Amino acid sequence: MAQFYGDDSTFIAPDSTMATASASIGVGRAGVKHTTLVYLVDQAASRILLALKKRGMGAGKVNGPGGKADVSAGDTSIRATAIRETQEELGITPTDLQARGLISFVFTNDGEHSWDNDCTIFFGTQWDGEPTESDEMAPEWHPLDAVPYDRMWPDDELWLPDLLAGKEVYWQFTFDGDAIVDSASYADLPTMLAAIGAPEAAALDA
Repeated sequence: MAQFYGDDSTFIAPDSTMATASASIGVGRAGVKHTTLVYLVDQAASRILLALKKRGMGAGKVNGPGGKADVSAGDTSIRATAIRETQEELGITPTDLQARGLISFVFTNDGEHSWDNDCTIFFGTQWDGEPTESDEMAPEWHPLDAVPYDRMWPDDELWLPDLLAGKEVYWQFTFDGDAIVDSASYADLPTMLAAIGAPEAAALDA
């Protein structure tokens, strides 16, 4: 799941202007933050690159790098967001990212729904550089047959195995805090966008 933080490590609950700017990049609901998650696999070693979240929302959980689209940071596409976030959090530059899915998150514990986000899922097998620890994340390699789901957000176990098997993933999750209270999976992007009330899109990274 994507998390968003200010420079002081506090969670940002953006106003409508910020959400609209974020939502101008990527696929998903109008007026909702558009975000990214990146999963990189070392095929030769049969291992996946994850990272321990060190601060803010989700601290102590393992996740992929990622975050919100930010036009003020120079993002021109949701793919650019995924690359920038991976550079910032793990010090590496993905070079073959493929958009493989969309996950829509709704949070009932936030009355203004400022935590809600629509997250494009990226997968890759090539990158420049070596993963390094940042102020926000500490990289961890895990065997593909031993992904630490018990240390991750509970939704990951429902869709990440399909992603690693080469499938596209389309889900919506409703959370109350850390707990899933409702979920739905979809066969493809058009079906999901219609179900969540999002504009049609030609492609995930359009």
